[in-house]
Amino acid sequence: MICCFFTFSFSVSLLLSLLPSEASYQSSKLLLSFYSVISFLLPVLIVRKLFWSKNSLSNCKNKRQWNLWVIVFSISAMICTIVVMNWLGHLNLQLPIWSSLKEAEIQGQEKLQLYMKMDSLKLLFYNLLIFSFVPSFCEEVFFRGTMQPLWEESTGSKWLSVLITAAIFSFFHFQFFGFLPRLFAGLVLGTIFLFSKNIALPIICHFIYNSSIVVLGYTEQQTTFKTSVFQQQLLNPYLVLSSIVLTIILLLQLRKITLRRFVLNHPAD
Repeated sequence: MICCFFTFSFSVSLLLSLLPSEASYQSSKLLLSFYSVISFLLPVLIVRKLFWSKNSLSNCKNKRQWNLWVIVFSISAMICTIVVMNWLGHLNLQLPIWSSLKEAEIQGQEKLQLYMKMDSLKLLFYNLLIFSFVPSFCEEVFFRGTMQPLWEESTGSKWLSVLITAAIFSFFHFQFFGFLPRLFAGLVLGTIFLFSKNIALPIICHFIYNSSIVVLGYTEQQTTFKTSVFQQQLLNPYLVLSSIVLTIILLLQLRKITLRRFVLNHPAD
C-alpha cells in the first residue's frame, strides 16, 4: 500500500518540471497550487477511502492534543528550528556530493525569484496563500497526516516512521541544496505530530516557516534589508547551539504536557 501511495504521488509530482516559462510566471503560481493538491491531497483521499478503517480514524481523533501550551511549545520549537535550518543550509552547500546538481539548483532559484516578485501588499498576501498556506496544508496532510502513520504501521517503530517520512519529505522537493535543512524540519514536524496527534500543529508550524521566507523576500524588495546578511548573522555558533538545545527542550516539554493530558483524559480502569 505504501509503495502504491508513494509511486502515484511521485509520478504526479514530476509534472512540476513542466511549469511555464518566465513570461507567464504569475499564472504559474496557480499551477503550483494545483499540482500541490493533485500530488498530495488526491493520494491521501484515495488511501483513506480504500485502506483506512473508521476505527483508525476515530483512534487518531481520540488521542488528538489541542490546547494553548501545546500550540506555544510547537510554534516555539519551529521558530528555533529556523535558525538551525539556516545553519544546515549553509553546511549543505559545502558538501561536494551536491556539486553535479548545481546548475539545476541555480535555475530553480532563478525561477523562484521570479515567482517571489512582490511590489504590493496584494502580491504579498497572494504569495502567502500560494507559497505558504497551500503547500503547508497539502504537504502536512500527505506526509505527517498520512504517510507517517502508514510507515509506523509498516515498520512498527514510531521514530523510524518519523525519520523515513522526513527523508522522503526532503527528497520530494527536488532541491538537493536544501536537503539537510528540510530533513531537519521534517524531523521536528514529525515529532510534533507524533506527540500531539494533531495534524493542525504541523500545518501551522510549516506555514510559519514558509511565511517567514515570503515576508523576508517582501521586506528585502521594499526596504534596504538584506536577507543574505541576516542569514549570515544567524550562523553565529552560539546562536545555533542554543537553538538546537532550546528546540530539544521545547519538544521534551511538548512530550511531557501531551503525556500528562493523555493520562488525565484516559485514566486507567
